Amino acid sequence: MNFLIWLFLFVLGLIGVLIMVSLTLPCYYTIEGEYWGKFTGTVKVRSGPCTYYWPQGDVKKQQMGSKKTILKNWQELRPLLKQEVIVSLIELSGRLLSKLRPQTLRLEGKLGFANPYYTGLLAAGLAAFPRPGVHLEPDFSGTVCHWTIHLEGRVCLGVLFYVIGRALLTQPLRPVAWTFLIRKKREKRRGWTTEKVR
Repeated sequence: MNFLIWLFLFVLGLIGVLIMVSLTLPCYYTIEGEYWGKFTGTVKVRSGPCTYYWPQGDVKKQQMGSKKTILKNWQELRPLLKQEVIVSLIELSGRLLSKLRPQTLRLEGKLGFANPYYTGLLAAGLAAFPRPGVHLEPDFSGTVCHWTIHLEGRVCLGVLFYVIGRALLTQPLRPVAWTFLIRKKREKRRGWTTEKVR
């Protein structure tokens, strides 16, 4: 009996150590894509010996499912999106972007507006604020928007979980998070009931 207890504690401790190590290991990400009337791209995430790719499987089905999910979430969460919630979401996005700041950035393409005046303003802005790795060519022939992007960076998963968890467990984002989680539980229960009926 004592042996089983010690074995259980050992396995539990080993799982805890593995979780702590996975949270402290640096996570490397790569994003590649292009926009030519429609954005297509891939995301690669590597943490230790594990590598994940997105998208996987049928991309069209994933896009249709994601659009339906976003629409349902928006309809249910829209009444909760007050001014203070929006401000908190903007602040959270800023913190996440600061943690996810890429180490390598390459952006190339052509941009243009139907009105050449706005294309000229774009050209002036690109010339006044040059960024290394960003090469966008103004096109005065008309409305043009096609570009390619390549991002590489490193982030610590533990820091990301801390920033997101701290924001979602405090006001004013806590009610929004709880509403989202309750809705997810209801959807899972409905899925289980439909499977049992079948």
